[in-house]
Amino acid sequence: MAERGDRLAPNPPEVREHLERILASAAFRSSRRSREFLRFVVERTLDPEEPPLKERTIGVDLFGRDPGYDTHEDAIVRVKANEIRKRLAQYYQTEGAAETLRIELEPGSYTPLFRGGAGSADEAPPPPEPPSGGRKRVRWAVAGGLALVAALAVALVAPRASPLEKFWGPMLKGQEPILFYLGESVSYQLSRRVQDEFLRRNPGYLKSLKTYGLPLGPGFDIRPEDLVLLRNVNVSTGEAMTIANLGSLFLVRGRRFEMKFGDVTPGAGGAPLVVLVGAFNNPWTVAATRDLRYHYMRDLTAEGALWGIQDRETGRSWKLFNLQPLPNTSIDYALITRLLDARRGAMTVALGGLAQFGTEAAGQVLSSPEGMEQIARLAAPGWESRNMQVVIQTEVAGLAAVSPKVLEVHVW
Repeated sequence: MAERGDRLAPNPPEVREHLERILASAAFRSSRRSREFLRFVVERTLDPEEPPLKERTIGVDLFGRDPGYDTHEDAIVRVKANEIRKRLAQYYQTEGAAETLRIELEPGSYTPLFRGGAGSADEAPPPPEPPSGGRKRVRWAVAGGLALVAALAVALVAPRASPLEKFWGPMLKGQEPILFYLGESVSYQLSRRVQDEFLRRNPGYLKSLKTYGLPLGPGFDIRPEDLVLLRNVNVSTGEAMTIANLGSLFLVRGRRFEMKFGDVTPGAGGAPLVVLVGAFNNPWTVAATRDLRYHYMRDLTAEGALWGIQDRETGRSWKLFNLQPLPNTSIDYALITRLLDARRGAMTVALGGLAQFGTEAAGQVLSSPEGMEQIARLAAPGWESRNMQVVIQTEVAGLAAVSPKVLEVHVW
């Protein structure tokens, strides 16, 4: 077995055989890039001569990026890693549910972990019994010695709970499924009448089957009834990435989750473990934070419509203007709120950005060891068991959140 950090990897042939089953599964068959990515990181990890995997290494060696490329501007590796986590979770929920060996790609890491399997430490055979005389006394002595060694090992080297595990403690230890609640989405599409007229004028789209927009111009008769209101049909990329990141975090720890949309009350049915995703499109996020120190705000000013997060104690605010209809911004802000109810064993986490990028960044922070380390460094002692709010800032590049940074942490 090859040693990697503090974990023992199963036999490489066993890992490779398992990998081939994953790559041939329905979760991976449809994506060549996903198969290439997973094979690349697994093979590099199995090679004892290779250094630990870094984002830039994957960008250069797998995606052909220039060695000096800006990883903050180009998020292809992070985006693909998130997709891999989602596909692995899908595989182990379906075709791979009975597998004893598991390949995991933890949030914030590009080095896969190998858990279980015939060669893992979990399945080490018991020591053989002595061949003769004094068998019972020797057995008790061996057992007592092993127990003492195990106790000392736990006391000396057992890892302390990480900030990530401390933040999510009640949800990771609970038995009830975690409920993700995404708020309402509102969008408009042009009517079937207008779309049919467009296709009659542009029949090439019928043959190519390409996605098309509607570049309307002279000659198109658009009536008020041609604007069709759609509710709770679309999900923003920021919310989708958040579900992928947090969902992977929960699934690799054996926790189930459900998702609800629209006007369903998050706590309906007594659900004690709730994650509210989104801000201004999610009334429950706004309601949960309305009377707290940090809260959302919206206003119409001489500069245009304003969206913001405000500090009730200092009056300070983080705000953006004119985010609709297209959030053309190079920076975004988000608010994370955790509310605990120890009596009921309940926990609510609300996270949402001023635009979709902030929501995505909040999900990155809450699902990665690096992000939670940022929070822990700024949090007051005892934060693990108290309510807290976190304000974060993120850069935006290529319509994706990159390099989120924790600005403020309040604990009470």
